[in-house]
Amino acid sequence: MAAILIVEDDLETREGIATLLRVEGYPVTTAENGKIALDWLLAGNRPALIILDLAMPVMDGWEFMSHFRTLDGKASAAPVVVWTAFREQVEGAVLTIRKPNVHDLLNAVHEHYRPSD
Repeated sequence: MAAILIVEDDLETREGIATLLRVEGYPVTTAENGKIALDWLLAGNRPALIILDLAMPVMDGWEFMSHFRTLDGKASAAPVVVWTAFREQVEGAVLTIRKPNVHDLLNAVHEHYRPSD
């Protein structure tokens, strides 16, 4: 079953969301910045959903999305839910949710998770 990829630089937030989603029954993998997430995708991994923070070191969420949109085929097929403190829409994301709204994040995961796509 394809995992949810959580891209978040804050360790406590990243692990907290990962634990919550695992308790809900979802497989999860994590990356602490956009570069690690992009490298994971380029290695052939295909998530069912990506939860993306925007403000991160090394490669932020905006830069990640600019690279993500150029990937071929299934590499770029996963829906992206942006979970951030910023009030802006990100091109290519299915939804933007303001932190720390975990309830809306869980609803978005339930709605957009596509394990067999």
